[in-house]
This record gives sequence, structure tokens and C-alpha cells, in this order.
Amino acid sequence: MKVSCIIVVALFFATIQSNIHAQESTDKRQISNDLLEKSKRQKTTAWILMGTGSAAFIYGLSGFSRGFVDFASDEKVHHSFMELH
Repeated sequence: MKVSCIIVVALFFATIQSNIHAQESTDKRQISNDLLEKSKRQKTTAWILMGTGSAAFIYGLSGFSRGFVDFASDEKVHHSFMELH
């Protein structure tokens, strides 16, 4: 009686353990679609950041070519880019 009870309990725990450690079966097409979606979002983000950075760079160049204020000195003298070289 004790042996059969121990075998039943051991089989019960073995069944539970196999269910806990079992991997879910995933569809390869679903994984592929998820990765393609992620790639598309990353490319969109990259284009947005590149466009924003380019616009800020161009805006900075246009402001710098008109001159800038030297905030280090007490005099607020406008220097042009050509004067610095």
C-alpha cells in the first residue's frame, strides 16, 4: 500500500513538473511578423530622429552664419563666423 501511494505521488509530481517546464509551441510565422513589425517601428523612429537632427543642425548653421553673441564677455558683441578665422 505504501509503495503504490509513493508511486502515485511521484507520478503526480512528475506530471506537474513536466507541465511547468514545457515550452509553448510558437508559430514561426507569428514570430517573423512580430520581428518585421519591430523592424518597421525602429526604421520609422530612426527616420524621425534623423530628420529632427538634420533640421536642428541646419537651423544651427543658419543662426551661426548670421553671427552669435559672445556670452563669455560682459560686452554683448556680435561676432560673425568670418571674423573668427
